[in-house]
Amino acid sequence: MIIEPNPTQPITMSFETWIDTFKPIRNPLAPEGNHDGFAFEIIDEHMTILRQTSKDRVWTLVSGDDGESLFLIEGLHLVNREGYMITERPWTEGQGGYEILVYGPDEDDGEPAEGVASDKETM
Repeated sequence: MIIEPNPTQPITMSFETWIDTFKPIRNPLAPEGNHDGFAFEIIDEHMTILRQTSKDRVWTLVSGDDGESLFLIEGLHLVNREGYMITERPWTEGQGGYEILVYGPDEDDGEPAEGVASDKETM
């Protein structure tokens, strides 16, 4: 049986599954930095790398509306951004998006925390 993604609901998965699936790359400017060296910060040198990367390999770390959760969502976003990550494998458009819980109060029950605001920047 093949389960088709729902185009109106985001695909959710654990951060560990996301790492195995999309293969994040280390930030060459901060290989020992945040999130095991995978995070790109909101500074000029890092943003230059992000803008030179194919948009389907860029992910945004965003804070949840609860103020305690951190999510990864596909693309380069501005609202609630905490940083960015780049992956070896691209994400796919038209599937309702992705919502990866990096950490938060609902992490232990398997349900993603609610309320991810976003404002995708045009690259």
